[in-house]
Amino acid sequence: MFNEYIREKQQEIIDSLLGCVRINSVEGEPEKGKPFGRGPAEALEYALKLAGDMGFRTVNVDNQVGYAEYGEGEEMTAVLGHLDIVPVGDDWSHDPFGEIVGDRIYGRGTLDDKGSMIGALYALDAVRKSGLSLKRRIRIIFGTNEETGSMDMVRYNATEEQPAMAFTPDADYPVIFSEKGIARVTVSMNMQSRDGDTALCEAKAGNAVNIVPQEAHMSLKAADGTVTELSAEGTAAHGSTPELGINAVSKLMQDAGQCELCGDIKSFIDFYNKHIGTETDGASLGIACSTEKFGATTVNVGLLEGDEDHIMITLDCRYPAGEDFGTRLENAGKLAAEYGLTVELTENTEPLYVPEDSFLVQTLQEVYRNQTGDEAEPVVIGGGTYAKSMKNTVAFGPIFPGQENVIHQKDEYITIENLMKNIEIMAHAMYRLAGGIQKQ
Repeated sequence: MFNEYIREKQQEIIDSLLGCVRINSVEGEPEKGKPFGRGPAEALEYALKLAGDMGFRTVNVDNQVGYAEYGEGEEMTAVLGHLDIVPVGDDWSHDPFGEIVGDRIYGRGTLDDKGSMIGALYALDAVRKSGLSLKRRIRIIFGTNEETGSMDMVRYNATEEQPAMAFTPDADYPVIFSEKGIARVTVSMNMQSRDGDTALCEAKAGNAVNIVPQEAHMSLKAADGTVTELSAEGTAAHGSTPELGINAVSKLMQDAGQCELCGDIKSFIDFYNKHIGTETDGASLGIACSTEKFGATTVNVGLLEGDEDHIMITLDCRYPAGEDFGTRLENAGKLAAEYGLTVELTENTEPLYVPEDSFLVQTLQEVYRNQTGDEAEPVVIGGGTYAKSMKNTVAFGPIFPGQENVIHQKDEYITIENLMKNIEIMAHAMYRLAGGIQKQ
């Protein structure tokens, strides 16, 4: 019943998604009444208007987060995702703000996460049109700050109702029962100028800490005034899977290590090449950890910033549940101190774990298996989602096993078929979690 209605709405769904993708919802300068900038607020307004036109109850919470709701009952189940995006970047082959080529819908946010959230409205509409009874209300929560801090969910949690259970369609299938912890770590040095030293003029790489940098640049001045310009190119990937990319910073540091260097900048580059290098597990940094159930630590050097007085890299570290990351980071601090560097933990989000035998995980897994025929077991991911912002919440979709993952990359896209299949799965998941009652 749900699937047939959703397929009938295919062109309308595509048009609605393109309308949202055309909005550049990267976080911008705060404006009055728009704390995350104009773009995220416009995307939220668009989604809530679409929901209102469908006949759903809508609420806008200070232009930070909003929601659409259907049904009655004391309890509520939710689908939560985000409408903000990471920066577009360069070298796109298609319009980053929406273009259909063959069976692909290109554009930043098509996969992460506008496709899922616009699709969720149509999934909810399918549930409503079915006329089937529910025990719980269903709420779709639209965030606007997931990519740069999730302060929107801090605002939501301060005053708004908590769901009895929820899922976020902002990762992979099948059900994700655990997400690694996310730690942001800086490694820095205040450099002193001495006669005969090599001076750093500039160092720059990365747009966001959770992306493997595709380009990196460094300018070095020798004692005789000669300036050496170094550049490196890599391959972008999501920061939670740095092994799938090639880090331009690591390539740059390798090249810099071949130069004639003296002074503090030499110490920094030597430390990098010995204790970070091209590794993505933190082994030489002293923070590696691996468990059979919850996976291994990953490390992405996401940002490089430097001038003649200071140089710093920012690491995006993902670590498994049950791991004491702070203790391991002390190892890195001791290694860095030997080179005159400082290590600082600037952010730390604890791992998420919802037992595999819980009602939430078991129900979503059953829906996935019924709709796809795939018997895959629940999984662990390194990516961080909104699931960490609420209790009894897990990530569920939209990327199918074997599907190309272009989240945060150039030419991000979702196929029309995968978009439609996701919406069908969400409709069945909403219905089951809301305690759907079959007509007699």
